[in-house]
Amino acid sequence: MANPARRRAGGDSVVAAGLQKVGCDISLWIDDLGNEDYTIDSFIPYLKQWFNKAGGKEELIDVRQFKEIHSSDNEHVDSAWEMLQNWLANDAYKTDDILKISKILPQKKEYSSDFVIGELKKHRPRRVMTPAMVWTCMLVLNQEKSSKPIITLGGYDEQTLWEAWRTCCGPQKMKVGHIYLSRLTQTTKQGEQTVHMSKKSMEWASKEDIENEFNMNKDGLNWTNLSSIIPWTINNCALRDYPPEIVPYVVRV
Repeated sequence: MANPARRRAGGDSVVAAGLQKVGCDISLWIDDLGNEDYTIDSFIPYLKQWFNKAGGKEELIDVRQFKEIHSSDNEHVDSAWEMLQNWLANDAYKTDDILKISKILPQKKEYSSDFVIGELKKHRPRRVMTPAMVWTCMLVLNQEKSSKPIITLGGYDEQTLWEAWRTCCGPQKMKVGHIYLSRLTQTTKQGEQTVHMSKKSMEWASKEDIENEFNMNKDGLNWTNLSSIIPWTINNCALRDYPPEIVPYVVRV
């Protein structure tokens, strides 16, 4: 199982631990080519902490780094450059598509010129290499374990990444599937907005944390919107039996 990660929160770790329990090998690939939000020495223990909480065996995680493949003495470096060429030279994608899939621009249809320039200034150009490097990591993993199918794990917004892989690299003999974590939204003055884990902490450490979060979001709650915080948590998190002290209004619905 390949999990390309830069700032993955506990959610991916919990899902990965569950998949390990049903027989999946977990391979974590760290994107260390761009700006470092966390050092690897601090990121790995943080991720394993959540992995262990979900009953996973951290000693069985295969941890790798993008730079291993990108180094000139690596046997896969030619594959990486070939994949990069497939990505950036493909006529199917315009510059704005590449910037969106590389997560330099958010997935919106229209932007002002000032907004685009501002976003470009925040990121280094090598960020556009990330999709090609992710695909190369999966290729390496497939070569090492060709007898096993691969499942990628990521956020809902990575669907375009894997659609681009199929477009740029053509039909593949690899057996590849994808698991996407559900989208989480919140209501703001600008309307319904996607919650980005890098900007909003979801590290609930107690029942009080959960209750406070739910109380802040219960007014005007639309239960048919499964992306809003309470339905999303019930469907995607390990909240069982719903004791009254955690979700007092859930039990009444």
